[in-house]
Amino acid sequence: MKNTLAFFLLLLHQLSFCQYSKINKNLYTPQPQNIEFKKQVKKIILKDYAIDYKKDTIKNISEVSFSIKGKIETVKNSNKFLGDSWQIVELDDLERIKTISYQEEASFKTFARQYYSTKTVFPDSTIIDRGNSQEKYINYFANNLVTKQDHYVNNKLQDYRTYKYNNQNQLIEDLYNNPKNPSGKTLIVNENQLSFFPEQQTLYEYQKIKDTSIVIKSTDAGARKEVTKSFKNSKFSFEIEEIFEKGFLYSSTSTYKYKDSTVTNSNYYFGNKQLSRYYNYYVYPQKLINKWKSDITAKEEDLEITDITIEYDKFKNWIRKTYTKNQSVIRTVNRQIEYYNP
Repeated sequence: MKNTLAFFLLLLHQLSFCQYSKINKNLYTPQPQNIEFKKQVKKIILKDYAIDYKKDTIKNISEVSFSIKGKIETVKNSNKFLGDSWQIVELDDLERIKTISYQEEASFKTFARQYYSTKTVFPDSTIIDRGNSQEKYINYFANNLVTKQDHYVNNKLQDYRTYKYNNQNQLIEDLYNNPKNPSGKTLIVNENQLSFFPEQQTLYEYQKIKDTSIVIKSTDAGARKEVTKSFKNSKFSFEIEEIFEKGFLYSSTSTYKYKDSTVTNSNYYFGNKQLSRYYNYYVYPQKLINKWKSDITAKEEDLEITDITIEYDKFKNWIRKTYTKNQSVIRTVNRQIEYYNP
């Protein structure tokens, strides 16, 4: 029970923390894996078995229910860490999170609720029950854009954020304020660490070079910058994210997506663009390839190849994937699919 509570408190911390990130349409939408399908699917039950380095079997079970229109209605998850408990995420007809709960034997507890009065992807409010305290986030809107967010603990205002946009409705400033902590020292409330800064500003710039979009995110008075370049058409897309620390390139991650494959290259640097390590990951329908050097001075490159065998049902939806490395099975994913009109 203690581990279960710890897991859900971590989950809720991530939910509340995500509201401190750049506002986007995916902010409150869960993204369960392995649920792609054809035809009208009512429910998918996934059982994911993996072998860890200690040769223990790790089992994750997910149950995803869909509306007749193919929209996600509920997501239930259980894994080895949760024991016999289930995490349950309920969504509305726009696939926005309404509640996050957990069920253990006869007990049922709702940890988080979100309320909406419009069709925007953002809630009017989010309420999180942490057991010994309650957190609340309230969003304020203008022209369907979030312009301010208040953060309360036990009905007392702890901090707030204000957002500004350009004339294309793109976020250009995220200003965090902590009026209760003007000294800049860490604020402690109910033994939960809530904030570090009395004020922190994040700025965004937008550029367009031919068909490539560029977003520049600056924090810590420009000491840290994240530059994201992206392009997308019907056959291909890429995204390149570069992180600069105090004017020096720290890392660069490039993701290229094709119709049936994805290639991700991650490079890390010392000062002055000197490569220190790299990780390359290739995803194909029936093969995964990892190439990397965690130390650039190493003589040889590390290599891992995983083969995937796929089985399908009569509707051409996959129902089993078997992952094999060095001729040994390391993972299996089974899908039980229920259709509206089989």
